Amino acid sequence: MKRRTLLAGVATGAVGLSGCLAEGNGGDGDDSENTDGSEDGGNDGDGGDTNTGGSNPPSIEDSTIRTTAKNCGSTDAGEATAKRENGEITVEGLTTASNPCHEAILDSVEIQNRQLVVRVDVERTDQVCQQCIGEIEYRATVTVSNAGALHGTTVEHVDGEEYVTNWEESEDGSP
Repeated sequence: MKRRTLLAGVATGAVGLSGCLAEGNGGDGDDSENTDGSEDGGNDGDGGDTNTGGSNPPSIEDSTIRTTAKNCGSTDAGEATAKRENGEITVEGLTTASNPCHEAILDSVEIQNRQLVVRVDVERTDQVCQQCIGEIEYRATVTVSNAGALHGTTVEHVDGEEYVTNWEESEDGSP
């Protein structure tokens, strides 16, 4: 009987102690949920957020992507360009897939250190498809408030390719 009482007491103490240990592990709860840096001015955790966009830093308002063409191609294919005009960044590019029966999707869109970072992935469709390396062309549009404060755009494809476009401060007439 004493043994059961002792085990019950130890179990209760262990449960209570584990709650304390969990709180001592940071205790900031929901504050650590936003780890992708999106729409927060781009602090990538190095303590040196260099966003000097004044009191109105750039932020993402909307983003869309559509596939414009799907063809057979080669694994060497891949490109992306970005253009900024009146608060809208347009990215046109080409990425590869295992076959042409894929659609381009936005994996993520975020601002890091005054650079718009657009990650493009592909998603298989339910079509019957010919077997060849697919070239997926796309057009993405990102609306950014205070886009003139951005230095440029980095487009990353799922295959690891990265394409960078840098702008002068006044390219679109923005300060």
